[in-house]
Amino acid sequence: MNKVKIVVDSVSTIPWEKAEELGIELVPYYVNFEDESIKEGPEFDMKTFYKKLRKAKTWPTTSHPTYQDIEEIFSRLEKETKEVIYLVVSPKWTETYNIAYQVRKKFKNMRIELCDIGTALGKLGLIALEANKMANEGKSIDEIIEHIFYLNKRSELFIVLDTLKYLAKGGRIGKVKALLGSTLPIKPIITTKEGVAVPAGKVLSHKQALNWIINRIKSDLKKFKASKIKCFIEDVDNKEMANLLKSKVMENFKCEEIWEVEMSPLIGTHTGPGTWGISYLII
Repeated sequence: MNKVKIVVDSVSTIPWEKAEELGIELVPYYVNFEDESIKEGPEFDMKTFYKKLRKAKTWPTTSHPTYQDIEEIFSRLEKETKEVIYLVVSPKWTETYNIAYQVRKKFKNMRIELCDIGTALGKLGLIALEANKMANEGKSIDEIIEHIFYLNKRSELFIVLDTLKYLAKGGRIGKVKALLGSTLPIKPIITTKEGVAVPAGKVLSHKQALNWIINRIKSDLKKFKASKIKCFIEDVDNKEMANLLKSKVMENFKCEEIWEVEMSPLIGTHTGPGTWGISYLII
């Protein structure tokens, strides 16, 4: 019997070349910038994109995958397997879930499970990687889905914004809007909860944000009586803070895996340059 195949949205920040190597299918999103609709993929030049983003006068927009994008992936997988788990971002953020729901009706000979765990970024990526490992071990689709929701409870993501203005421009500010009224130059710390972005904390500097994150990881390790983590160190054109975060994480914790990744341009468009953060899974 062919193994279960794992599909995940590109906002998971799993590098395209690594996803291909591991046999994970990434579903691409689009960035609409300077009269061009750019599809995410291995050829997307994020360094150039973020350089332009800092100087942009007209702010870019983003859009979800098309029906054809998802159909093409499912059609290709139909030749390899009869069972697919698609880790998709929440319908509270995008229409992707609803489009995938319609597409899967066409594939009557496949079991396609749409799995919304209410998160994105490296947290979604870490869980997709674990699901893929289970699939490679021959675990059943039901076992994998059960474990996905178990892992969701043992993982977190926190991103630090240099400013809230980009999130406000994109209209995706949600519950974070409450922070806009501050007269202080705060650095918001954002997480996800039930499919929406929510404030996790606010500090006055990147250094304070770094200490906040390290203390939160320590607290979670204590909560789960665990000693190890797997993590994604993520940034939007802010290698200085990403490198500092990595150094502090390695100094304070036992890391079974540590990935250094650039955030998806879809995320970068809404959070803006200078964003950095971590997604971690308690082992």
